[in-house]
Order: sequence, then structure tokens, then C-alpha cells
Amino acid sequence: MCGASHAMDANSKQTDADCVRSCVKGGEKYVFVTGDRTYEIANQDFAGLDRAAGATVQITGEIEKEKVRVTRIVPAPKEK
Repeated sequence: MCGASHAMDANSKQTDADCVRSCVKGGEKYVFVTGDRTYEIANQDFAGLDRAAGATVQITGEIEKEKVRVTRIVPAPKEK
């Protein structure tokens, strides 16, 4: 709905995670954004999606057309 930028109301105190969860609760799908590409998550019931909502993560999975089937989610390494 608001996209990868989580372009909420400027006065909103919602975190990126809150934004994602709100969108998903409203019927949107979890997605993975990398660079300028956005992939819908094929397996929306994957256990780690809610925990990773709005976070910078690394995923493992297989791309199926324009969707990715996630098999693993881990936090992204901290940039130095």
C-alpha cells in the first residue's frame, strides 16, 4: 500500500514493522525488496515473516516467476 519506503503520514509514530503488519492485516501481502526490485513472498504463511516485518534481512529461497518462496530468513549483517 505505502510501498518499500513505508511512506506514512509525517506525524505517524508507527515503526516500519508496525506499518508492514498494518498493511498485511489490511489484506496486503508480505514482500521482499532488494534494490529497485520487489518480490511477493509466495509462501505467506512462512513462520518468520511477522518477526522480520520491516527489518533488513537476508533470505534464502527460490524465485518462481515474480515471487520468492522463502526457506530461511536471518537478520542482515550490520554494515561497518
